Formats: sequence, C-alpha cells, structure tokens
Amino acid sequence: MGFQRTLLYVAIFVFITATSPVAANPTAKESTLKKLEIFAKSLNYIEANYVQDVDIGQLLDGALHGMLRVLDPHTLYLPPQRYSKMKMRASGKYHGIGLEIIVEERGVVIVTPIEGSPAFAAGIKPGDVILDIDGVSTKGMSEEQVEKKLQGQVDTKVSLLIQEKDSGITRTVDLIRAVVEMPSVSIEQIGRIAYVKIASFQNKTADAVRRKLEPLYKKKQPIEGIILDMRNNPGGLLDEAVNLVDLFLDKGLIVSTRGRRQEYIEKRIASRKNTLPLLPTVALINGGTASAPEIVAGALKDHRKAVIMGTRSFGKGSVQTVIDLEDGSALKITVATYFTPKGFAIQAQGIKPDIIVEPEIPDVFHVVSESLREEDLQNHLPNENERATIQSAKNDLLQSDLQLKRAVDHLHAWITFANSKPAAENSSHSRQL
Repeated sequence: MGFQRTLLYVAIFVFITATSPVAANPTAKESTLKKLEIFAKSLNYIEANYVQDVDIGQLLDGALHGMLRVLDPHTLYLPPQRYSKMKMRASGKYHGIGLEIIVEERGVVIVTPIEGSPAFAAGIKPGDVILDIDGVSTKGMSEEQVEKKLQGQVDTKVSLLIQEKDSGITRTVDLIRAVVEMPSVSIEQIGRIAYVKIASFQNKTADAVRRKLEPLYKKKQPIEGIILDMRNNPGGLLDEAVNLVDLFLDKGLIVSTRGRRQEYIEKRIASRKNTLPLLPTVALINGGTASAPEIVAGALKDHRKAVIMGTRSFGKGSVQTVIDLEDGSALKITVATYFTPKGFAIQAQGIKPDIIVEPEIPDVFHVVSESLREEDLQNHLPNENERATIQSAKNDLLQSDLQLKRAVDHLHAWITFANSKPAAENSSHSRQL
C-alpha cells in the first residue's frame, strides 16, 4: 500500500514537471525526473524501514519546507494552522508574545519585536537569537514549530533563552502571553505637528491615516508639519504602502516591481484623489523598518516630499504573493523585487536617511543601527545593482527618544523659516519639499 501511494506521488510530480517550463528542455526534464524518482524511493524506504511509524503527511510537509528553504528566506510553505494565524495577524491581533522571527543557519533570529507586546516590554531586540523555548533547544526547528511554541492561550507563561546580538550574553526571559494587538495607526499632536505612528501596514492603514489627519488640517489652529514614524515597522500589505504614499503625492511614480513573469512587472502611479495638503514632513526609520515602510520612505525621499531621518532601514526589497492550496495551506513565494521612483533597488541595501540620527540610548523603544538586516539573512536575494556590477507629547518621551526629538526640532526650524518668508515664496518652498 505504501509503495502504491509513493507511485501516486511520483505520478503527481511527473505531471507537475511535464507542465512546467522545465519540460521545454529535455536534459533538464530528464534530470528532474531522476531526482523525483530518488525522492519517491527515499520516501518509500523511510516509510517501510524507519524504526518507528512515520506520518507521511508530516514527511511531505517537511519536504516542502526543505525545498523552499534553499530559496530566499521569505519564500515559505504555510501549513493550514500557520496560514490561518498569518491571516489573523493581518487583521491586527493574535495571541502570543509579539515577535517577528526568521529561521536561518545560526538559529531562530528575531527580526523585530512588535511595539507594545510582552517581548517588546522585556527588551528583546532585533538580531537577538532564541536558543531554546521552555527548555527545549530551537536547533533544527522550523518557523512553524517555533511559532507554535511561542503562541498559545492568553496569560500562560513561556520561557526563552536569548542570546543578545550585541554582547553575546545569554539570558532567560519569562514572558506571559497576551492578546498582541497591532494597532496600525496612532496619531497625536506635538504642538502644531502631527505625530503619526505607523506600526504595520494592514487593511485600510492608509485610510486610517487620512481619516485621522484630515480633521487636524481643519482645526482653528491647523497642523503645520507631520512626522511619519515607521521605526520597527515590519511591513505588511504592498497596496497599503502605495495608498499611503498616494496621500502625499498627486502625480508620479510611487514604486515599480520587476519579476520573471509579465504580471509581476508593474508601475504604481500616484493620483490626485485623496491627496492631502502638502506640509513639511519628516519620516523616521531604523533597522526595524522593513518592506512596505521602505517603499513609503523611498518614494517620499525620491520625490522630496519628506526628509528621511534615523538610521538605515532593514533592506527587504522583495514582493511575495500567497497562493492558496486545497487543504487550507498556502505557498508564500517571492515573485518580484521593487524599486523606488528613481530606480534604486532597496533589496539588501535599505533606505539611507537624509539625516542620520542614532538613538541616544539603545533601550526597548529603539533599534541600534547595527541590528539585523536583510543583507545578514542566509540566501537573501542580492541587490539589483550587485547583479549589474498629540495635543502635546509627553516631555519624558521627547527627552528619552532622541530621534523623535530631533525630528520635532527639525520641523520647528523648517516651519519657522517658511513662515518668515513672503507668501509667494512660501508656496514655492512647499512645492519643492
């Protein structure tokens, strides 16, 4: 029975191979069929001879994980449970401790803690490595296995052995699982400045920014400047990043994507619809700013609609598409890389700020400039160029957050300078931001 099932797998693989581009090359097709035959025989031998009964479905899941693992670190097989959790995260909340992780050769590496989560409060930082979970080594674990251990019922405890990236010191961190909410947008005023914190790009993020900003333009004393804080923003939906940029641009290229297939070669253009009145703007980024917010920062920088401040961003310049499979699982596949309006490839390079501002104190709110970035990930896609050659914010927040304080000071100077010039010059200055 086992061998018959294995023959079925071979038949499926043969069908896939016959209908793939490999079929056009007889030599490549022959080599692929030989590899599939070896795979099927190996599966049969394991099922028949392994010391314990094996779960064939689990083995095939493992094969899928392994197959995709030799590609870039963002191409993944998502089993049903993990895919369901991913969709739940896109809605803005899930149960766990609030870590974005990636599994590579050196272990389970933290990309970024989600602001406001138990992990964030405990001072866990990007680049730290999880050595074990509840006393069980993470060596050899898949991302699915790690996430399954990290997530769980609210108010239950999980213990992590963490190796700090900067010092190499190991420490045990006990965390209580909670409902990790990922509020996409929060807005406060700092004097006449709108402080817009974008934690991630979820459904309707851009619409939330517009709805919360528009009333501030219409107040008796309207806002005169904007800070877009995208530090520690791990990314999200490409469309929402494009829609956010569209609020600040009335024309021109926002981002272009280039892939192997024609449908992934695309240019996204700004429109006049919903464009906000132009104000002096500063965008804050750091090493935890990845993917979607890098599109925003790159577009605003290239069009001179904002001054980019902080430290170099993560450098994830690839686009993934999710393909639903029949059993509720999915494939998340890298299909393209994206480029800023001036053609800069963000992949493995990141966005460099116009004004570099290191955090004064590398505490839990900040990510130090030497944190983990895309270029540090195993099998990362190379850079395209390499291929070619609040009414008022709390005073203590401003005092402890040097990057935010510098952004506020910069805008105050900018606004003061603009207001001191004749009206005709003011309008010209605004157009050139």
